[in-house]
Amino acid sequence: MIYKDFFKARLKSSIIYTIIIIILSISWMGLFNSFSAAKPEILTFLNEINIEKLEALDINPNTIFEPLYFYSFFLTFGIIVYSLFAVNLAIQTILENNDKERLMLTKPIKRTDYLKVRIYISLAILVLSHILIFISLHITLAFFNVEHLFSLLFLIQLGIFLSQIAIYSLVLMITTFIPDAKLINILGVLLVLIFVMLEMVARVANQGWLTYINPLSYFNPNFTIEHKRLSFDYLAAMIALCFFSFSFTFNEYNSKEVA
Repeated sequence: MIYKDFFKARLKSSIIYTIIIIILSISWMGLFNSFSAAKPEILTFLNEINIEKLEALDINPNTIFEPLYFYSFFLTFGIIVYSLFAVNLAIQTILENNDKERLMLTKPIKRTDYLKVRIYISLAILVLSHILIFISLHITLAFFNVEHLFSLLFLIQLGIFLSQIAIYSLVLMITTFIPDAKLINILGVLLVLIFVMLEMVARVANQGWLTYINPLSYFNPNFTIEHKRLSFDYLAAMIALCFFSFSFTFNEYNSKEVA
């Protein structure tokens, strides 16, 4: 089956990304006990740092010594790997076709139906990846006796998953304009890094409007841990972005002539 081939082709790179995320996350949490043991020295160090730098990194000295907040700090930069995973899937969704799929596109079928299935498969891959990451992190964090671990970790991973979908939809839309995998890969990496920098600038400058144009600002793990929920405002902004990006992508993709 054609779509089975697409799933298999995406599986290898997806497994690599998933393993990298799991190794980085567990390795980071492995530092927690040593980090906590050095609390007096670290607090002294943090108190000497400019407050703007702490805000940029979303570090709160009063909570950073709690396991979930410690993991949350990892996500300040760990989100880059998650985002690149989404960028990679988006590029493959639009630009990579095997011979069977190229033949399929010459048949009288709706191009949007073809694209829909590839998107569904990509989203299914992301879900499977998050299930494995969630299980690995839950086992790891269980050693630290975290209260409400299951629900909070579920919300954190859900927030990351939704951020990935936002990045995925945005890169999908951009790819319809620039059908060059190498160029889109470079632009995708730059875009993710710009979003990370914008998030830091928004925190320091207290410019809330910047967060609404930045998909990586729609989810804040510290907010989720503190309030035990996702931000409804940013969730609405994320839905709006995804709706616009997917709608534009389908319209543009269907309007292209088959070469």
